[in-house]
Amino acid sequence: MSGGVWSSNPNGPDGADCNAKPTQNVFTDTLGWDFSTIWKMGGDGYPVLQWQD
Repeated sequence: MSGGVWSSNPNGPDGADCNAKPTQNVFTDTLGWDFSTIWKMGGDGYPVLQWQD
């Protein structure tokens, strides 16, 4: 890797929070997942198929 900067902070300079869970909007707007008939947000905050959880 050339020009990269290593940081021991997982929530480093790009502002990413490694502990944050993605919201439903990430899956619908970015990936086009269908939360009206196929997916739903599970009790743990992650998507599951509607018949699961």
